[in-house]
Amino acid sequence: MRRWLINVAKNETILIVAAILALISCFIVPPDADYKSYIHASTISQLICLMIVVCGFQRIGVFRIIGSRLLEKVSTMRGLVITLVALTFFSAMFITNDVALVTFVPFAVAVLIMAGQEDKTILVVTLMTIGANVGSMLTPIGNAHNLYLKALTGMPTMEFLGIMAPYSGTAAVLLVIVISVVFGGKPVGDLGDLETGVLAPERNKHQPGGWRTIVYSLLFIVCLLAVSDVIPLWVMCVIVVVVFLFTDRRVFKYVDWGLPLTFCMFFIFIGNMKRVPEFYELAR
Repeated sequence: MRRWLINVAKNETILIVAAILALISCFIVPPDADYKSYIHASTISQLICLMIVVCGFQRIGVFRIIGSRLLEKVSTMRGLVITLVALTFFSAMFITNDVALVTFVPFAVAVLIMAGQEDKTILVVTLMTIGANVGSMLTPIGNAHNLYLKALTGMPTMEFLGIMAPYSGTAAVLLVIVISVVFGGKPVGDLGDLETGVLAPERNKHQPGGWRTIVYSLLFIVCLLAVSDVIPLWVMCVIVVVVFLFTDRRVFKYVDWGLPLTFCMFFIFIGNMKRVPEFYELAR
């Protein structure tokens, strides 16, 4: 029990802090009918459905296979690092920066070891982290808070993209310049067989490819349609949950439920503190 509590404290630190703040705020503003307006249901539902679909993709290894295909033609360290950073930069726009890093950083470390470039690991992972963050800020689904901002402001998707594109584009150019200067055209070692060395199937996971890839891609499109207000949110929720109940029920176990719970706790805290005149005036 003690070890479990320690692990929870390490893995869900932000959730615990948010829950404590929410609880304290409940003593300042006792629960009443206004509480139901605190939690932004559209943001939470969009976030959960996107997380479920992305987790489904992860469980069939789609993202890592894409990475291995892109690396097949790489011959220099510059090309290798640009490819690894590009994987997090572009994937973060659709699967969030956290998921992009969790998916591709272990992949990158394994690739660097196979190429005999272990000493470059920290620098490459740092650049991948920067790439994930500046890439994810471009789209409404790149970050959980982007979903909230879009829902809160009612901003059209294309307007959101137009505002953020200059920043993400400039950051991408700067990353390429830095990588080109630091790594140059030094030949990269033999990457060997990425399929078996890096992409070996794990226990309790489905094999890559097949009909699941098609189904999950269609579900992802459904989520995009809901985020863009083309279809109702409840339609997205029903479709995503029902499909995964029939295709891969284990996915619900592997979703990081701590993230939407953290948002709920912050919604409660902020909702309560907005009703405290002194805090509201200070924040304003």
